[in-house]
Amino acid sequence: MKKGILLLFIFLSLAACKTEKLLTDHKGIVLIVEGNAVFVAFEVISESEKTIATNWFNHKDGHSYKKGDAYPDPSKEKIP
Repeated sequence: MKKGILLLFIFLSLAACKTEKLLTDHKGIVLIVEGNAVFVAFEVISESEKTIATNWFNHKDGHSYKKGDAYPDPSKEKIP
């Protein structure tokens, strides 16, 4: 009996932890610029409600992004 309850608990825990992949638009908007780091928001297109996903990107060789710019923009990235 204990083994059955344990297996049921494990099954329910795994079902509750199901992960979904988020699909985002390929273009984002720059929200914050701090040195070589750029914080960008992307629209999530895999959900019915309007949702955004954010991420930091570090440009070790520098960049010329400003708040409100489209991301990515190859003309604003410094290539060594």
